[in-house]
Amino acid sequence: MRKTIFTTVALAACLSAVAGPAFASGSTGQCVATPAKTSTVHHDATGHTTVWTLPGSDAVTHEESRWVRTVPAVEELSHLTQRWTRTIPGYAAVTHDEGQYERAVPAVDAVTHDERQYERTIPGIAAVTHDEGQYKRTVPAVDAVTHDERQYKRTIPGIAAVTHLEARYTRTVPATAQQSHEEYRFSRTNPGSAAVTHDEHQFRRWVDTVPAVKEKSHKEYKYSKTITSPSHTEYRYALESKTVTYTGRDHRVTDWLDANSSSHAGSQWTLKTSVLEAAHFDYSSVPTDGSVSLSAYGGPNVTVSYHINPESQISDWTTSTTSTIPGGYRVGTRTVQGTTETVYYDNGDWTTDTPGSPWKQIDQRTVVDQEAVPAVPAHYEYRTASGSASTNAGDAGWFTAGSFSGWTVFANRTVTDKAAVAPFTEYRAADGSASPKESDAAWFRDATFSGWSSFDHQTVVDHHATPEQVYYLGADGASVSDEADAAWITVGTPVGSGWTQLDTRTVTDQAAVPGYDEYYVQGGAPSRTLTDANWTTDTPDGWELVDTQTVTDQAAVPAYDEYYVHDGSPSRILGDTNWTTDTPDGWERVDTRTVTDEAAVPGYVEYYTPGGEPSRDLGDANWTTDTPDGWDVVNERTVTDEAAVPGYVEYYTPGGEPSRDLSDANWTTDVPEGWEQVATRTVTDEDEVPDRIQYLTYDAETDAFGTTQKEAKASWIPEDVAPPKTGKRPAWTTFGDPDKVVDQAAVPGYTEYYVHDGEPTSDLTDANWTTDTPGDDWTLVDTRIVTDEEAVPPVDITESVVDKAAWDEKVTTPAVYTTCPAKPTTNVVRTTSAPTTTTSVAPASASSLAYTGAGDMTPYLIGGVALLTTGMGLVLTTKCRRRDA
Repeated sequence: MRKTIFTTVALAACLSAVAGPAFASGSTGQCVATPAKTSTVHHDATGHTTVWTLPGSDAVTHEESRWVRTVPAVEELSHLTQRWTRTIPGYAAVTHDEGQYERAVPAVDAVTHDERQYERTIPGIAAVTHDEGQYKRTVPAVDAVTHDERQYKRTIPGIAAVTHLEARYTRTVPATAQQSHEEYRFSRTNPGSAAVTHDEHQFRRWVDTVPAVKEKSHKEYKYSKTITSPSHTEYRYALESKTVTYTGRDHRVTDWLDANSSSHAGSQWTLKTSVLEAAHFDYSSVPTDGSVSLSAYGGPNVTVSYHINPESQISDWTTSTTSTIPGGYRVGTRTVQGTTETVYYDNGDWTTDTPGSPWKQIDQRTVVDQEAVPAVPAHYEYRTASGSASTNAGDAGWFTAGSFSGWTVFANRTVTDKAAVAPFTEYRAADGSASPKESDAAWFRDATFSGWSSFDHQTVVDHHATPEQVYYLGADGASVSDEADAAWITVGTPVGSGWTQLDTRTVTDQAAVPGYDEYYVQGGAPSRTLTDANWTTDTPDGWELVDTQTVTDQAAVPAYDEYYVHDGSPSRILGDTNWTTDTPDGWERVDTRTVTDEAAVPGYVEYYTPGGEPSRDLGDANWTTDTPDGWDVVNERTVTDEAAVPGYVEYYTPGGEPSRDLSDANWTTDVPEGWEQVATRTVTDEDEVPDRIQYLTYDAETDAFGTTQKEAKASWIPEDVAPPKTGKRPAWTTFGDPDKVVDQAAVPGYTEYYVHDGEPTSDLTDANWTTDTPGDDWTLVDTRIVTDEEAVPPVDITESVVDKAAWDEKVTTPAVYTTCPAKPTTNVVRTTSAPTTTTSVAPASASSLAYTGAGDMTPYLIGGVALLTTGMGLVLTTKCRRRDA
């Protein structure tokens, strides 16, 4: 922007300022005045008029341009978003049955044992003695033993030297000329081949949500009950009538009656049937006919006649107290013990019945009628290579077919069946095949092959030239070139053809040995010198006797007496060591004595001590339950090992000791063996939980996932953002159709025009003119020249001077750098009255220059410059132009 401000200056300053415009320097806001300049003002004498000229100024202009650029169209950018869901399967309530159990702990009788104390009398022991004797014998004298020894020698004859003749051999191999041949390598250019490709596609289809199926089950039970039959009496009957006689009159009874029966004619006594039972079980021992007094069985003194007919007895036992056969009578009685039996409901099979008392539940189970099936959210299925469907996109197969019924293509690719092969050079290998490696190129003696070009050539030496060479026959028949390595070979040994004898030598195989005498050594090698080692008792063949001597093997020993020592060598001195109980053969007794082996011991009484040595004092330590052999009982007593314990009922406590009080601590899921169930209850371990559907939420700024149970709050998630992993919980699946999100709408291309310090515009107006030179993407449209300040023509000024002599005044205006006012709104004219003798002017402030003079001021406007006259001087307003950066 441009701002125009007005500054009041003195005459001299105006004269210099109008010579050229002032411009703002940079962004500091300084007005730059014109350079220092000196002007001359002529003043006429009193009563004269002086005319002087105010010079004009050139027009100030600058160049402005307008710029344009084309903004290219922008294609639409979008991505697909999906919403995800999963069903968390519910589960049925988890319960278990608990029972309380009791058992009767029987009373325990006191445990006692008998203890006794024992003694025995130890009889006295008489002294034990034995007799000992001393013995001697005379050892007879022994004569000396000698033998004869001799020395022998023989003469070893000398041996003549043995030699043989050896020779060395040589041969000359003639020189040979070099032999060689030419070899070549071949290559050819393979033209290569174009790539062979085909298109493949992947298919998928949308599958709607499959609802979950809850597990269905029912409980089954097993029941049992205990049937106890009480003890009862059973009877046997016979078919005979009996005659009972008592108190002097006869009374005929048709049967034997039960003791408690009131039908017994006038008799109230207890019938004992021992005799008849005996007759029933073993009737051969009882007379068939007879009589018996009832008094013998606790009844009245009445004699009863009886007759036993074994064939008429009823063999089966019955619980009836009277015979079911007319005229029968009881012949036997027995008591049958009651029984306890466990009966299982429905043969012990599982049942859904609840039979109630007296049946007790002994087991239960839960039978799953239908397994729970989790919900399957809507999802994509992908066609696999085998044609089956999979929910995993990674299983999608690639197909060359372009379509399948019910499936849509979601991916395409181009498969290269055979890669393009560029032309290349191949080389002929040794077997005639082609290889792309130059290292496989083989050398051939043939100079040409059809279709191949030789690219290399070499000369191969088959046999190098050799000079004449002299060889020598070495060890093992080898040829050597150094005469020092020639071997010495016994003359007469075959050496093959071509070899010539070089020289000969005589080799001594065995040196001559002179004869000598050697002397026989018994058990060793002969020696050449005669010493004591050569004495021997041998008589060797072929040896000559040299000398003989007699050697004493054992000196003569005189006779002496020696005395017997038990378990030791005989001694020649008689002492305590020679006493013995032995009776050695060949020895003569010298003396005898009696030795006491064990002193006599008086008898005493000792008492048995269990697990220890017997004691001679009777105390508590001698009580024992043992029954030792050879001991007599002294005392007896009964000791209580364990006090009697009364019986009681205890209740099973899981993981602890049984308790005698029934409480919640006794509830258990165990089925302990040997315990009776008291009560049953069903405990819910975990409440039933219904299925619930979760929806996935996503915060793109924090890249954080969350869940919600409201479908409306499910987030649309970009297709390239994978849902979080769920571990063992159900996986997330998409539902509904994907949503297209426009990241950037399509924008058509357009033309815009540059605006200085503003936004570009689509219309070309005056606002687009600028002195800027924008970047390379802008194109110049047009250019114009703008006049910043119009040219000012020169102005003639007439001044009348009164009562003054004429004079010339030089006014010098220095160069001034002054700050332009921020934004003046009015023309500022400031005058100062001063003595007329003052002739110099100087800058007074940033906005004015002082002028000296007096008189009324008459304004003039000349060429856009305000000029005020005062009679003695001028006050001039000039324009300062400021350009903001």
